[in-house]
Amino acid sequence: QGHAKDTALEHALSSITSSAVELIEGVDFADMLVMHEGEARSARPTAPLAVELDMVQLHHQQGPCLDAAINETVIISTDLREERRW
Repeated sequence: QGHAKDTALEHALSSITSSAVELIEGVDFADMLVMHEGEARSARPTAPLAVELDMVQLHHQQGPCLDAAINETVIISTDLREERRW
């Protein structure tokens, strides 16, 4: 039963990340940075670059995905290329 739950969760996460790419204008790739027991991991990336960007954020200990995961908050930015918070 635990494996079935994991599979259902992975399917749901895949649906979310692929839908983000399909439905949100300007989104080329997506993943989720998931925190579990203090450890971060990329979940269901749509492209390798998404994982690389997560690793950069983890290395520098800052960034939108890391902030959202640690603080359990929503990060809103209309253009991350112009964002100055990180």
